Amino acid sequence: AAARRRQQQQQQQQQQQQQQQQQQQQQQQQQQQQQQQQQQSSPSASTA
Repeated sequence: AAARRRQQQQQQQQQQQQQQQQQQQQQQQQQQQQQQQQQQSSPSASTA
């Protein structure tokens, strides 16, 4: 029974780590979107 409990705890920890990685990926996507918007705004300002 003790071995089973240990395995369950390890699985839970791995799931938490995966969730954290997903959050980091979402943050990176947001940063990329912001950079694209800035690049689009800069040429329009240069033409004006």
